[in-house]
Amino acid sequence: SKASAASMTIAEYLLPGWLIALSTQRPGTAVSLLAGNSVSVAAHLLNGEADLGFVEGLAVPEGLDGTVIGRDRLI
Repeated sequence: SKASAASMTIAEYLLPGWLIALSTQRPGTAVSLLAGNSVSVAAHLLNGEADLGFVEGLAVPEGLDGTVIGRDRLI
């Protein structure tokens, strides 16, 4: 299995909670993470270095599929 990739904001603020939930549902699951900006996340996916990527924003680079998994609101 390859790594997952996430933009820095997601890696820092959202992924820790997601990983805790994952370890509760599937104990023993190992996760390898590549963190960077959204452009590097797309590059990791397109180069086959990652199976899954998480970024902010709605733009999906050519050659990739995307889906919204959450929303936030700045106040």
